[in-house]
Amino acid sequence: MCAGIDAEFEKLLGEIFGVDFIETFKAKRPAGWVDLMIAFESRKRAANPHKTSALNISLPFSFIDFHKKHMVRLTFHINASLAH
Repeated sequence: MCAGIDAEFEKLLGEIFGVDFIETFKAKRPAGWVDLMIAFESRKRAANPHKTSALNISLPFSFIDFHKKHMVRLTFHINASLAH
């Protein structure tokens, strides 16, 4: 498990995308998870308490692709459940 700000970032991702999705992404695409955390680390280093502008974190392609596929599967399962 992560500590401090990394844990809070992971918690935020879980709130946005769902904890199950984040845990599945970490397990199925570990290199993508590392890419995401490297991007987050880079933004943390650029952070400055005197800056008022937002810090954006780019999601790696593997994350976006995995999310898209996850949503298609989820939609399929919901539709199949409603059909019964």
